[in-house]
Amino acid sequence: MRTALFLLAALCQADSLEHRLDVLLESGPGKYFAGVEVLSLDSKKILFKYNDDFLFMPASNMKVLTTALALLRLGPDYRFTTRLLREPSGDVVLAGSGDPSISGRIYPYTKDSGSGPPLRALEALADRAVAAGLTRVDGDIVGDDRLYPYAPYPPSWTEDDKIREYGAPVSALTVNDNTIAIAIQPGAESGDPATRFRVRTCIPE
Repeated sequence: MRTALFLLAALCQADSLEHRLDVLLESGPGKYFAGVEVLSLDSKKILFKYNDDFLFMPASNMKVLTTALALLRLGPDYRFTTRLLREPSGDVVLAGSGDPSISGRIYPYTKDSGSGPPLRALEALADRAVAAGLTRVDGDIVGDDRLYPYAPYPPSWTEDDKIREYGAPVSALTVNDNTIAIAIQPGAESGDPATRFRVRTCIPE
């Protein structure tokens, strides 16, 4: 709290943009290494730069640019289409197009909306298929993610990125964010085997 008040006081006393950003970057708490460049969209002039000679990983900042590009190219009214196809062989194919909403999320999102069963979107799709006349599957149920080139992990990711929930592979067919939640109940004493094991990803609670 003291640090935040100190930064706020210092920023209030600073006059120019350059001075204010210098104060923020050089007086911040903890250990970090940052690079900043501020560009005027009107004049295209660089207004401020700090550690601009270093190369940085954009990390989650890239999400802002990705979202902006998607809105620019696709538009705010774009909708992903996930198709359920019945092949002559008898197979039923779930063909993805990158829809990120096949999960338990409730849309439109609000802070109190929470989430439902992970398979709620697939269950709704199955209900629509039955309503359209599907009563029997004579072949296999196939997930088709071939719309995107096969590049599940960016080359810059480290091994520990892949074991985290936010490091799930990129795919044209994503169910429950391509994640699996595993709950394990330990034994009563140290060294005892687990007494309960449950995978929570596709089975509604």
